[in-house]
Amino acid sequence: MKKGLEESGVDIMVDIIGTVWEEEEMPENWKQSEIVPIYKQKGDPLDCGHYRGIKLLEHGMKILEKIIEGRLRKTVEINPMQFGFMPGRGTTDAIFTFQQIKEKHQEKKVEMFTTFVDLEKAYDRVPRDLVYWSLRKREVPKKLIRLVKATYKRQQQWCAQLMAKQVSLRLRLDSTRDQALAPFSLPLC
Repeated sequence: MKKGLEESGVDIMVDIIGTVWEEEEMPENWKQSEIVPIYKQKGDPLDCGHYRGIKLLEHGMKILEKIIEGRLRKTVEINPMQFGFMPGRGTTDAIFTFQQIKEKHQEKKVEMFTTFVDLEKAYDRVPRDLVYWSLRKREVPKKLIRLVKATYKRQQQWCAQLMAKQVSLRLRLDSTRDQALAPFSLPLC
């Protein structure tokens, strides 16, 4: 973001984000977003179920959400066994760890039972009330909780047209879907 701004633009953005931080209220245009359908490259392209809606946010909102996420990550301890959406850890680390454990069990001829849970669609569907509850339980400063709530408050969304036809996507306004904080929401709860 900073690369595309002149120094005066950076100063203006810092002032705006500072005001939002103090007042805990988002500018109206930050609450508006467009949902663009992206074809998943599988299935019938005329079937809306084969598209994923990507929400385009204002740059200021993205920056603010990243700042909030950074503060939350410093405040909240996430389970060290959480690999997805964690800086410095990824699913390849989890796969390696699993392989090591499996090999040790095989060497010792010990039976091992595993269960895999596909959370692909879960991370962006965490109910907001559960996120707020979890933040309070972990004693996150009230200011940060209010800012998280402010990012979700009174959002306006519309859907881009697909093949010259208006497409209606079901919006889950009670969840964290398509927020920059969404990947952090699941490990938090």
